[in-house]
Amino acid sequence: MRPPACFDDREARRLIDQLCKKHVVDVLLLEELCEVIGRHSGSGRKDGIVSEFNTCIDAFLERHRNEESGE
Repeated sequence: MRPPACFDDREARRLIDQLCKKHVVDVLLLEELCEVIGRHSGSGRKDGIVSEFNTCIDAFLERHRNEESGE
């Protein structure tokens, strides 16, 4: 599954980047969470969405730790 089209549109992406920077939100995490929502939208079921959110957040935290340690 791909992130929403707004991440591919240059102008929309520029605005997303600005907003994420202003509100200290990781853009990659936002993209990943949007992908999860996209996979689950329309299914009528929320099974697994919390687990997938947790996986995205754990990956973000690991990336952040690696960035801080210089890895």
